[in-house]
Amino acid sequence: MGRDRGLRPGRGLPRAVVPGPRRRLFVAESTVNTHLLRIFGTLEVADRTAAVTTAMRHDLL
Repeated sequence: MGRDRGLRPGRGLPRAVVPGPRRRLFVAESTVNTHLLRIFGTLEVADRTAAVTTAMRHDLL
Protein backbone atom coordinates (compact mmCIF):
# COMPACT_ATOMS: atom_id res chain seq x y z
CA MET A 1 0.00 0.00 0.00
CA GLY A 2 1.04 3.64 0.34
CA ARG A 3 3.94 3.16 2.73
CA ASP A 4 5.54 0.65 0.36
CA ARG A 5 5.51 3.27 -2.38
CA GLY A 6 7.30 5.98 -0.44
CA LEU A 7 4.33 7.89 0.97
CA ARG A 8 5.06 8.79 4.56
CA PRO A 9 4.06 11.32 7.19
CA GLY A 10 5.78 14.68 6.91
CA ARG A 11 6.54 14.36 3.22
CA GLY A 12 5.99 17.73 1.61
CA LEU A 13 7.40 20.43 -0.55
CA PRO A 14 11.06 21.39 -0.26
CA ARG A 15 11.58 24.59 1.73
CA ALA A 16 12.67 26.44 -1.41
CA VAL A 17 9.22 26.02 -3.01
CA VAL A 18 7.14 27.06 -0.01
CA PRO A 19 6.31 30.76 -0.27
CA GLY A 20 7.31 33.12 2.51
CA PRO A 21 4.76 35.21 4.40
CA ARG A 22 4.87 38.02 1.79
CA ARG A 23 4.83 35.87 -1.34
CA ARG A 24 1.99 33.99 -2.96
CA LEU A 25 2.44 30.76 -4.83
CA PHE A 26 0.21 30.28 -7.88
CA VAL A 27 -0.64 26.70 -8.71
CA ALA A 28 -2.87 25.94 -11.67
CA GLU A 29 -5.99 23.84 -11.09
CA SER A 30 -4.68 21.24 -13.55
CA THR A 31 -1.50 20.90 -11.45
CA VAL A 32 -3.56 20.29 -8.31
CA ASN A 33 -5.70 17.72 -10.15
CA THR A 34 -2.60 15.91 -11.43
CA HIS A 35 -1.11 15.70 -7.94
CA LEU A 36 -4.39 14.51 -6.44
CA LEU A 37 -4.70 11.77 -9.05
CA ARG A 38 -1.15 10.62 -8.30
CA ILE A 39 -1.89 10.55 -4.57
CA PHE A 40 -5.09 8.57 -5.22
CA GLY A 41 -3.06 6.12 -7.30
CA THR A 42 -0.41 5.74 -4.60
CA LEU A 43 -3.08 5.10 -1.99
CA GLU A 44 -5.01 2.88 -4.43
CA VAL A 45 -8.27 4.80 -3.90
CA ALA A 46 -10.81 6.45 -6.19
CA ASP A 47 -11.77 9.68 -4.40
CA ARG A 48 -10.88 12.22 -1.69
CA THR A 49 -12.98 10.58 1.01
CA ALA A 50 -11.29 7.23 0.48
CA ALA A 51 -7.87 8.94 0.37
CA VAL A 52 -8.43 10.67 3.73
CA THR A 53 -9.82 7.48 5.30
CA THR A 54 -6.86 5.44 4.04
CA ALA A 55 -4.32 8.07 5.10
CA MET A 56 -5.81 8.22 8.59
CA ARG A 57 -5.88 4.42 8.86
CA HIS A 58 -2.15 4.35 8.08
CA ASP A 59 -1.25 7.31 10.35
CA LEU A 60 -0.35 9.58 7.45
CA LEU A 61 -2.63 12.37 8.75
